[in-house]
Amino acid sequence: TLLITDKDGRLFGIVNAWHMREQGSSKLADICERDVATVGPDEDATEAFDRMDKGHLPYLAVVENATLVGIVTRRSMVRALAAAVWGDDR
Repeated sequence: TLLITDKDGRLFGIVNAWHMREQGSSKLADICERDVATVGPDEDATEAFDRMDKGHLPYLAVVENATLVGIVTRRSMVRALAAAVWGDDR
């Protein structure tokens, strides 16, 4: 999965292998999905995790002032939880 931004760094959409394989166009703007689940950089991690869990989302795009600033994945959440429970020196 690729997060697509415009020239100003604003989140435009997402595209994955399915989009590329199933759609007839080679232009990302034509094949990307525009409805992207997002979270703000100051949102509570527990709330973000709950949104991912309840929505069966593999990731949330981190957006601030319409600009893509990062991504939170299930794996990054699990790692953060493990570090909080067992410490960073595992």
